[in-house]
Amino acid sequence: MKVRMKRTGFTLIELLVVIAIIAILAAILFPVFARAREKARETMCLSNVKEITLGIVMYTNDYDGQYPLHYYNPPYTTYALAIWPYIGQASISGWTGSNFGIFECPSRKINPAWYHGAYADYGINQLIARYYHPKDVEVERPALTILIGESKYTHPSNGLDYGWYIYYGPTSGHARYDHNERANFGFCDGHAKGATRQTMIGSDFTMDPRS
Repeated sequence: MKVRMKRTGFTLIELLVVIAIIAILAAILFPVFARAREKARETMCLSNVKEITLGIVMYTNDYDGQYPLHYYNPPYTTYALAIWPYIGQASISGWTGSNFGIFECPSRKINPAWYHGAYADYGINQLIARYYHPKDVEVERPALTILIGESKYTHPSNGLDYGWYIYYGPTSGHARYDHNERANFGFCDGHAKGATRQTMIGSDFTMDPRS
């Protein structure tokens, strides 16, 4: 009398089918997980932008409506340190607080560097803090005028991209869109939001405080 042995394990065909199913599921789910992770980073970045924007607004309240300059010479530092007392515990002369990371975007695809605020991941509008330097009441459309944006600078000496303290505009080569092709912006009325480059091109948002 023959005893039939009960088969255990998978045949080669069954194993290949299981592997194929796992590969298909991975191909479907991994991009979803990556987008979800990047969305979380975008939210963290938006929180940074919101806090920096409010810090600038508070600065203007204490300085007769005047926006901080993009650069102070001397003491050779930038707007980031000028607003530091409003987001941390330091003066314009140096770092002493624990809020340093607020100027670092969690999704930056650039070389990290910091030189007394010269290399931040968020730049301040050059037309406001560099050229025209208006008071807050002189901004024609504060809800549509960009105050800060995600920025970078390609250094001519080595070709590397760094964060930068000046923002040249959402359509310039210095703008970063590292959050699934989105970037975060702070506006002169104190609000912050994220948008794609195409949205910024086709919108009424402006860099010019006079328009």
